[in-house]
Amino acid sequence: MKQKTIYSFMLAVSCILLNGCSIDDTIVASNPNEIGWNVLVDNTVATRGDAVGSSNALANVSNFQVWGYDDTSDKLYMGVSSSTGRVVTNTGTALSPVWNYTPQQFWPVNPLNFVAATPAADGSLTSTSSSSASHIVTLTTNITVDTDVEDQKDVMFAHGDGITSSTNSGNVPLIFQHALSQVLFKGKIVGNGITKVSISEISLCNIKKTGILTFNSEGRFFGSTALSEVLKPASVSNPATFTLDASDLEASVWEIGTNAVKGAAFDLTASYSAGGKHNAWFMLPQSTEAWVGPAAIGASPSSGSYLKIRAQLEKDGIVLLGNAAADALYVPLDVEWDRGKKYVYTLEFNGDNTLNPIVVNLDIESTTDLSMVDNAGNERSSMTTANCYMVHKAGKYILPLVYGNAIKDGTTNSLAYQSNTAANSNKIDNLVNHADVGISDPWIKNNTTDGSTPIVVDGAELIWEDVRGLVSSVGIEDDYLTFSVPDNASTKAGNAVIAAKMGSTIVWSWHIWVTSETLASLTTINTGSHSYQVAPVNVGWIPGEGSGRNPYYQWGRKDAMYPSTGGFNSAGTLISTYSGTTLVTSTSATPGATIQHPDYWYYNDSNYGTYGTNSTYAGKYNYWDMNNTTTDNVSTATVKTVYDPCPPGFCVPTGNLYYYMGNTGGSSASYGVWDDIYKTRTWVYNSASLVFPASGYRDRSNGSLDFVGSLGGGWSSTPSNTDYGHGLYFISSGWYWSYYGRSDGYPVRPVAEE
Repeated sequence: MKQKTIYSFMLAVSCILLNGCSIDDTIVASNPNEIGWNVLVDNTVATRGDAVGSSNALANVSNFQVWGYDDTSDKLYMGVSSSTGRVVTNTGTALSPVWNYTPQQFWPVNPLNFVAATPAADGSLTSTSSSSASHIVTLTTNITVDTDVEDQKDVMFAHGDGITSSTNSGNVPLIFQHALSQVLFKGKIVGNGITKVSISEISLCNIKKTGILTFNSEGRFFGSTALSEVLKPASVSNPATFTLDASDLEASVWEIGTNAVKGAAFDLTASYSAGGKHNAWFMLPQSTEAWVGPAAIGASPSSGSYLKIRAQLEKDGIVLLGNAAADALYVPLDVEWDRGKKYVYTLEFNGDNTLNPIVVNLDIESTTDLSMVDNAGNERSSMTTANCYMVHKAGKYILPLVYGNAIKDGTTNSLAYQSNTAANSNKIDNLVNHADVGISDPWIKNNTTDGSTPIVVDGAELIWEDVRGLVSSVGIEDDYLTFSVPDNASTKAGNAVIAAKMGSTIVWSWHIWVTSETLASLTTINTGSHSYQVAPVNVGWIPGEGSGRNPYYQWGRKDAMYPSTGGFNSAGTLISTYSGTTLVTSTSATPGATIQHPDYWYYNDSNYGTYGTNSTYAGKYNYWDMNNTTTDNVSTATVKTVYDPCPPGFCVPTGNLYYYMGNTGGSSASYGVWDDIYKTRTWVYNSASLVFPASGYRDRSNGSLDFVGSLGGGWSSTPSNTDYGHGLYFISSGWYWSYYGRSDGYPVRPVAEE
């Protein structure tokens, strides 16, 4: 945090990353070889409008201009010229967009590289495209932002690299990324010195409004002098003043006891909502130097950027400072605005400190979209989703309302929920949602409860956490589930399960793993039939007493179940065993039932399976390996499904890994070292060394813990038969390839996806 003592209020800045995606509809092509569009919008936090697909969709994207170049010849294929792209327009409704263009074009033999810009035609936006010998399309754009807040546009760009007719069923996936920064203002009355604030003007002065931006088909923004993910204008002219007057503000007069609460922030400007004001600034990303000088009332500065405020501070009817109609306060303001971020300036009015009544604090906070960072927290270029996300520090986080791994590298991963091999009685060709309806789209909102009634997510909740206060503020924003890891949890590590709801019904849930682990150190185990890159720890593993702790999983389910230490429910009650309503003995349970109750333990006496004797779901082989129809020593790569419990880029291993370890290691101590202090066994063979904790397991009949500290192992994605799943177990004397009832609870050791 930067802190500057300036004069009479406190200015706090928070910055929110806008790098999530909200899906729109695709154009319906009349010809299967026609080029269509799958439009997504980078809209983690709503800017001027709500996420595309909501009632305000057309306020975000109503049209775009697109260029497509041949990946082999680098010749323009789609677009009128290098400076005029093909205009694609939404001819549908806000809720059901349909993207059309004329004349329609068809897929060539060679792949195409695309760049696109929105709005399609606007005087503030002029673009020129080109394709280099390295087959990268570059779009160079001159941008001028309007100084009238009502007339500003949310400028966005999208790309597609190496797209063919077989990519996404011939629909070009365009993820529009925000090119500008958003600036909002909040206010706060603190202390006892004032009770009322009247504001007639807030101006950002000597701010750049014109610049050149370059964007390419690999999705990179950069200036003309250096490649950088952070946009800095390469050419700037005409510094300007951006003014909000009293009529632009949500309210211009704020008074304790009327519309303000002492110490609580209130919105002076806000992101657009239906019927609301257009008072959120879209600004050119830039770095400026502040006006040098103390904040003062009087003549305006001659150079440098600054904030101009006309405000009057009162206490119980007595004016203490300023005149809202005439006097202006000038506050030095150095700007560091980056592309796609949202900056909220909070003006703290404090009449207690007569010597330094204005203080400026700079507090920058980011919201992280977990689908847009890897397992180490580094930014991805495109969205990848999962049922488990890793978090490494305190902050605010969001995750898209997408089923498991149904989006991979920015495109629909239909193989995660729909098999592409011949029908077989041992597999389900279409995995189901919470209502046991086949999943048809990655986004939960685009699926139904009965084949026709859409799913509307309207709530969220914490299901359990194994450390009190690990996560907080679980909620829904547009098409994202949001939560925070508080500052007091930054030195903690643990697991939590959070869920999205439709009314009182859970429609999906996710495992949040707060850890310093990054899964970067992988161990290669080559079985002779297949080579696996094995993660260093179990999913959700947390160091601690003995061998630490990790969640347990019933075979084929995505849901993390309580570790050996138990978990705290949303009421803060510690639950370490499964009993009462959380223990379900049923012969007719379905995947939908388990999705609705991610903390319930499901069991059936007759066959040890999670889904009992249900003829539709019991005994299937492909819950964790989409195309699998066989048992035992499966040596192909796992085809990860939406029920897989692993983080992005990882999956449950096929049986061959543990078949090899169990049959090679056997009872021979030469293939492993038992640590009786930490209760672990280390696999040592052919230069591979891998530590496994003796986590024990949860018994299938009631979820009770057994053999913690003396036995360990993990599931494979391969079943043994209709009742049992295959996996590895070990004791102090050796490794064993074995099988357990599918409703037993064992850890999962992830391997890298292939």
